[in-house]
Amino acid sequence: MVKHISYAELSIYLIRRIFYIVLVCLPILGKSQITINQNSLPDFGDTVLYKTDRKPTIDISPMGENQVWDFSSLTSPYVDEIVFSSPQSMSEKADMIVRQNGDLLFLLTWNKADLLISGQVNRDKLSQSESHRSHFSEPAVFRKNSLAYGDSFSEDYTQTTTYGINDISFEILNSLTQIPDSIRVIRKTHVHQDVDAWGNLFLPMSEDPVIRIKVDRTEEVNYIAIKDGLEIQIVEDRFTDRFAETKKSRNISYQFYSPTSKIPLVIIDTDERGEIQQAIYQINKEIYRGAQAFDVRKGLSVYPNPTFGPVRFDFYGYPPGTYQIRIFNTILKELWSDSYEIDHNGVVDVDLSFLQKGTYVYSIDNNLGERLLTKRLLIINP
Repeated sequence: MVKHISYAELSIYLIRRIFYIVLVCLPILGKSQITINQNSLPDFGDTVLYKTDRKPTIDISPMGENQVWDFSSLTSPYVDEIVFSSPQSMSEKADMIVRQNGDLLFLLTWNKADLLISGQVNRDKLSQSESHRSHFSEPAVFRKNSLAYGDSFSEDYTQTTTYGINDISFEILNSLTQIPDSIRVIRKTHVHQDVDAWGNLFLPMSEDPVIRIKVDRTEEVNYIAIKDGLEIQIVEDRFTDRFAETKKSRNISYQFYSPTSKIPLVIIDTDERGEIQQAIYQINKEIYRGAQAFDVRKGLSVYPNPTFGPVRFDFYGYPPGTYQIRIFNTILKELWSDSYEIDHNGVVDVDLSFLQKGTYVYSIDNNLGERLLTKRLLIINP
């Protein structure tokens, strides 16, 4: 027998089906893609604070949509202040300048709505001075006016820095068979960028919807000695082994933008093997009011202090080498020590939870046995 359905019953059935479909689809519809537009481009007076974790314990997820990045474990004692300002006092043509901790970093120009780098200040081994300015054959991208999932672009440019004889250290000149009038560093760069993922990102004190840009950068560096107008490529081993960067290198970084971030909210740098080297992340200056820039005069940093036991010794600003960490009680009886091989800007994580609650003293010695510093460390109960 065929069962006849009334109009009222059919209406109730359809309403229930529609309600079910809405419940199923609502979470999917609620998670829309994130786009970055020109409303968040940097302007005069903008200030951004960054911290850098030089030994992060985080993962980079694969490309795709609706990703989740948990970077809430990032930590660092130091802050870098990035300030955007007017170039009124600059002699070179620029629409905006960027300073890091008060020092000039970039010269920026506008190309339509994109912000480009036309000059950069380098701090490297060749110069006796703290910084030296380089120039670009073609402006490099600093910040695109709009970014969306699936976008990609490439760029090629040459960055040139010239060091006069008075700019070059005696140690470098001594590594060359002939003293030049100047040295020119030519850095040819190819960059390919893909907006390869979007989702939610968790930082120590915040959560943001973000897009992720994969930045694949290849650089070829050549060193040219100029003598009496003649240009000769520098190939001496004594120079290249000690002062020159790798002739050709490739690295991949990941930049995360939120809809309101002026510049990347997070930058993850990896080496040629794809291993994470460091994580640079923005902080809220209203929350981290006591944050200060790195000052080499203050010496090595140990944090957290006080601690429940786990401690990070941050050798930022220290030359590579072997260092010994020692722990003493308050009457300077040695309780523990160990030696570590530190690379450039290295960090050492040590678990001191075996120590009882109280005040201790730690010291750092170099490979010559010279004591570099002695400070207090407080262990507290969890």
